[in-house]
Amino acid sequence: LVQIAVIVLMYKLAAAVIQPVSDKRVTGCMESVAEGCKLLLRVVFTIGLLFLLTIVIVTTAIIAATSAAITAAKKAIAIAANAKQ
Repeated sequence: LVQIAVIVLMYKLAAAVIQPVSDKRVTGCMESVAEGCKLLLRVVFTIGLLFLLTIVIVTTAIIAATSAAITAAKKAIAIAANAKQ
């Protein structure tokens, strides 16, 4: 993420530096590339956030299933112990 942000800043800086001596289209092109990199940065950040959310959901589901299985096993053991008495 940091690398993409640095690239965006470099393109913006390059566009600002070449603006006085270059054609308007070249500057516009550099700014468009910087905007594309910003969009890429947002996509990568969103994907990372969704990945972490997926890990949290899967972990929660596993913990809930394990807890339910342990509770069921305890009930079965209690029923078996009562049946022996």
